[in-house]
Amino acid sequence: MRTVSVLALLIAAALVAASAPVTAAAAGADDAVAGACPCAGPAAGGSWRSHGQYLSCVTRAARREAHVSSLRRDEVRAIVRDGVRSTCGARSREEANVEVCAPKPSLPCPVVRTAHVDDCSECSAALAGELVHCARVDGPSGIQGDVCGTATRIGALGKRTVERRTAVDCNSCKAKLGTPRGEGTDCVAALCDSFAGH
Repeated sequence: MRTVSVLALLIAAALVAASAPVTAAAAGADDAVAGACPCAGPAAGGSWRSHGQYLSCVTRAARREAHVSSLRRDEVRAIVRDGVRSTCGARSREEANVEVCAPKPSLPCPVVRTAHVDDCSECSAALAGELVHCARVDGPSGIQGDVCGTATRIGALGKRTVERRTAVDCNSCKAKLGTPRGEGTDCVAALCDSFAGH
């Protein structure tokens, strides 16, 4: 019986930790990690050689943040887990050779990827799965704050989220918060033998 009780307590503790709200330290760490390891490529320039190289950067950056802030272990693991789930640095098996940005575009060849964005300048990042997600959230005492992170991380904020947006980087994403959302446009990446037009 005692073993069962201890096991029940451990499971309950794990569930509480999993449902714990994102702390201010975690929100700040998300921004710091995104700045140190941009999805588009290393902060020093160039592009990631692989998803593994990107993930190594995220892991190192998350550990650095744990040393300089009050970041909990489960929050460090959450940041690394988001990195694992991302497509940053990953190479598509089927590379497109045509990109079109237009409202409801139609192409005479196989479509590889599609995305809906605010404007055409975001198409390449969207089609590569590299758009940054951000949100305005209700904090303690009714104070609102803006945070950036992956779709999974922003989704974990739950009912505290007042507004969500996407953009090519954290600063431009946060700048959109509180502004009217337009109809947007569509991006299509396709694999065409030959393509006339556009």
